Amino acid sequence: MACSLSSSEEYKGLEVYIVFKTLGHESYWGLHHGFSHHVCVLKDPSSGKFYFTDLQTENGSKGSGIQLRFGEYTFIRPEYNLARIYYLPVGHTKKSLWEIGNYVREHPLNQKQYNLISQNCQSYVRMCIAYLDIYDLTPAVLTMRSWDPANLLYSVSDPKYLTLEPSIIDKITDAITAQVAREITQQIRVVKAAGKLMAQCQIQ
Repeated sequence: MACSLSSSEEYKGLEVYIVFKTLGHESYWGLHHGFSHHVCVLKDPSSGKFYFTDLQTENGSKGSGIQLRFGEYTFIRPEYNLARIYYLPVGHTKKSLWEIGNYVREHPLNQKQYNLISQNCQSYVRMCIAYLDIYDLTPAVLTMRSWDPANLLYSVSDPKYLTLEPSIIDKITDAITAQVAREITQQIRVVKAAGKLMAQCQIQ
């Protein structure tokens, strides 16, 4: 878990984001954050490298023990051209990668039993954000009435475009992409339903 620090990190600090991953799939999710896996992603602006921490369970079973992860982050390759990375910009932290790694290793949730309500990936990310002691929270976070970023997500096509100061264009692109995703999902449902109907007709 040891990660080296860059020379400029002490001055600017690490950029902090929450990234929303699709549950059970290698993609990112932007339709509703409540049905996504939350990942705390950190960017070293001097090197351009990304790091992360998240909560997983042993063997992927919700009834098993918790495993907290920390290390260098590799973004999921998009499955199709319109695929986006959905995220919430949080701010900067003065915590070092070494401090964050130590926080993850010594966190009391390690090896505890997973709990869908109180000990899950979302609650863990909230703990991480609190620990990171963000000194310049973004407007997206400051305007949140509660911990509910459902309507505050931004999206990019490539991780190099991740920014703590996204523009309105990102929101427009996000809305268009979400609509396309809904249409694709609906088409898939129609095709599946037609396939089932044809199968039933063949049996009869």
